[in-house]
Amino acid sequence: MERVAERVRGEGVADVDSVVLHGDPAAAIVDLTYDNPDALVAMTTHGRSGVGRWLMGSVTDRVVCYAAGPVMVLRG
Repeated sequence: MERVAERVRGEGVADVDSVVLHGDPAAAIVDLTYDNPDALVAMTTHGRSGVGRWLMGSVTDRVVCYAAGPVMVLRG
């Protein structure tokens, strides 16, 4: 993660933090957004749809719906 953060800094983004969270992924990320509402959350998604998303759930969907700040989603 630190290498990605360094690359983003090299592209001109001045303030980049990488954070390791524990617990339910969606809940942990959403909680973090309430502690840092001005932060941008950048996430990737597998792009599942339909039954695949329903069976597995979607961390990205839950974060996009419940985050306190902006979320950027990239298809991975």
